[in-house]
Amino acid sequence: MNGVGGATALVTGAGSARGIGRAFVQELRRRDARRIYATDLAREGVEALAADDAGGRIVPLALDVTDEQAIAEAAGHCADVDLLINNAGVCFPAG
Repeated sequence: MNGVGGATALVTGAGSARGIGRAFVQELRRRDARRIYATDLAREGVEALAADDAGGRIVPLALDVTDEQAIAEAAGHCADVDLLINNAGVCFPAG
């Protein structure tokens, strides 16, 4: 991840306490991204991640990536995104 200083990023699937989405958010913060929208189906995980950010650059958003309406609403909040990390895992029943 080079050249993200000053960029705005959106990371899906960032709410797990030990997941790769959380690691992406932390690395973007370390590399001076201007704003990081951290999203997950469960808002609690991304709120905890934002609470650890003293600089206030992490913006927590609840987002169900399988819901087109939710995606449209999130897009309205995140119109300034330069970088998307589409990390959310989706599992549908077989059949």
